[in-house]
Amino acid sequence: MRVIRHLAGKPSTLDETARYDMPIAKAIDYTVNDSTQKLKRPSPPRIADCGPAKGHLLIEKGAEHSDAFCLVAEKAISGDIRILDRRECLPINANPNSNLECLLRGIDKAYWRTGSLDFFSCFHETVNIPQTAVSNIADPRYTGLMLNSREVRRLWEPQATLRKFFERKILRRPRLSYWSAP
Repeated sequence: MRVIRHLAGKPSTLDETARYDMPIAKAIDYTVNDSTQKLKRPSPPRIADCGPAKGHLLIEKGAEHSDAFCLVAEKAISGDIRILDRRECLPINANPNSNLECLLRGIDKAYWRTGSLDFFSCFHETVNIPQTAVSNIADPRYTGLMLNSREVRRLWEPQATLRKFFERKILRRPRLSYWSAP
């Protein structure tokens, strides 16, 4: 690998994609649980005063993950963080596995004018379900979104090891998950 890189004068595609080792779901989870980033906190529980839930306790869930999703999307749109993925081939075939490219490629900055990250599918590691949404049907969708873990840690500084130990072992605070019960 080093010889090929040295002879060509630039990194090969294989070398470039080897650094992209963090799925977007893990990047969002890292931002919530392991970084020092201040995120939106859920509102305190309250009793609904109208609608079908009138008289029931309302608990907001997933506020931190929603905010982290917005941060990752903003950084992708601004170009501060690069995302590699598998692009959908057009026209769409009946089999969802056969219409995806095998190679990872980067999303162009111009794509974000009409495309966006899909809110629910970005919380899962997937290579079959599109993780982007587009307003123009002719634009391809992308799946298997991968980020560079070094870029993620550069943008959102990690918590100190002692602080993580104190919160997890001494205070027994569980890791927050978007889908988990309170």
